[in-house]
Amino acid sequence: MKEMKVSFEIRITLQQTDVHWVEQELLRVRQEVFLEVFKRVMEQIERQGLKRMRRCKRCGRVLVRNGKERKEIKTLVGTVRINRVRLRCQRCRQDIYPLDQALGLVRRERVTMGVRERSLWAAVEVSYEKAHEFLEKFTGLEVSRKKIHQMALEEGRRIERWEE
Repeated sequence: MKEMKVSFEIRITLQQTDVHWVEQELLRVRQEVFLEVFKRVMEQIERQGLKRMRRCKRCGRVLVRNGKERKEIKTLVGTVRINRVRLRCQRCRQDIYPLDQALGLVRRERVTMGVRERSLWAAVEVSYEKAHEFLEKFTGLEVSRKKIHQMALEEGRRIERWEE
């Protein structure tokens, strides 16, 4: 994979000058910057994936573009919304998402490993409700207690399969 350079300008209007406001404003800007860079990196990865994916792995037919589909991925610094290219095999009728394959994302996966790791770590220490509150307050992550519980069950099944 080639190196990419990302540059842009950041403007901050100093509405207040106290350290607490500056801290909050910089945290907000950090999130915006991270999300923008993340999107640009995803676009570059997708372009590379599209160059490599020309034919269906099942039947060998040429893949054709079949629009774009929105995907949201919850990251440690916020939710990234990307419109990813969908390819279709005319014979198999299978939809393929080069970006998902390049990133190693499972079909319905919507959270990064970092989000999963922190959510499960918090749930081991306290209840799902307290884990939800802790993550939101101290990391800005909005992960529901239901989602944390679901991730814990999935991880338990994964560990169980591994032990077998």
